[in-house]
Amino acid sequence: MLESPILTIHIIAGMIAFFVGPGAMLTKKGKVWHRRWGKIFFWSMTVVAISAVILTIRNQSVFLALVGIFSFYSAFSGYRVLYQKRPDRGQTATPLDWIAAGITVASGLGLLYLGIFRFGALQLNFNVVMIVFGVIALLLGGSDIRRFRSSFNPETDRYNWLFIHMGNMMGAYIAAVTAFSATNFGFLPIVVRWLWPGVVFGILGNYWTRKYRKQYATSGKTAAAASEQNVAI
Repeated sequence: MLESPILTIHIIAGMIAFFVGPGAMLTKKGKVWHRRWGKIFFWSMTVVAISAVILTIRNQSVFLALVGIFSFYSAFSGYRVLYQKRPDRGQTATPLDWIAAGITVASGLGLLYLGIFRFGALQLNFNVVMIVFGVIALLLGGSDIRRFRSSFNPETDRYNWLFIHMGNMMGAYIAAVTAFSATNFGFLPIVVRWLWPGVVFGILGNYWTRKYRKQYATSGKTAAAASEQNVAI
């Protein structure tokens, strides 16, 4: 009885994230519309995550629960880094950040376990998906834990938060596209259906980040400085 309305909410929130994500990515960083689209995207992903937890508990799908954890953490980390831009000024990770990163690492280990030890000829392609997602979750959570522990250098790390924000929000959008692909592109092989969004948008995200890094390094002017004044979602 409960599943139908929760599933409907989950689908609607996922579609909103799917369509508004490009709005946040393509508008100028730090400006009004970038923040507006970003807010809608983040909170849509939050609703997706909460509804996914309810659905996975009800359906007892460990795989989807673990994938949901690291998918949402990408958006969560991309949002939280806006409040961690200057650790030298007290803008540091909170216990919530540490716990979330730790849970994400645990989800990565869980996915690796499923992919490696629940191996079968009929599940080979799906096991590849589990292993790839497990590695991504470990890298995502692990990189944040290292960042929380590292010292801050104002000269070299001044805009590092921006690139983390961009990369992790792109990762969250990849999760939204992946969910759409896995649900609707049944004509594709399992591995392709689950992994093509990460490959395609990962390449685009890498190009995007490199472009901004080069721009900021040469001009010394960045949207980060403008958005540094007020970036709360």
